[in-house]
Amino acid sequence: MQPDNRSGPRRIRTSEGVLAVSEPGLKLDIKDLSGNAAVLELSGEIDMLTAPLVESAFRHMAERGLTDVIVDARDVGFMDSTGINALAQGRQIIFARGSSVSLVGSRPVRRVLDLVFPDNEIIVRFDTIEDAIANLGLDH
Repeated sequence: MQPDNRSGPRRIRTSEGVLAVSEPGLKLDIKDLSGNAAVLELSGEIDMLTAPLVESAFRHMAERGLTDVIVDARDVGFMDSTGINALAQGRQIIFARGSSVSLVGSRPVRRVLDLVFPDNEIIVRFDTIEDAIANLGLDH
């Protein structure tokens, strides 16, 4: 792995195109599953400072040809409207390729999404990562 030496958040890209970001307030990691699926792991806070990193991760996954993304937001303690927008934009980026985005979230994240997207169709939510992976027909 090689660190990206530009100023700003610490980004690491591997030869497989995996992106990991660590910045005050947010840790982001992309873990490949079988096929063209991945888990986007988020921990910390998604707000106006960190939401652009979440959108960048979705663009990165789309560029890699990933078709199914599970957002693991179990360790996100706070998400404001820019975080909601980042998830919605990310879904649009992935969905444009005929793909799916699902989410396993912390209580605060699920509560906000349940209020904004009550029908569970915009961003499908699951209680566990295992349920989300099973929904894709993949083995964990």
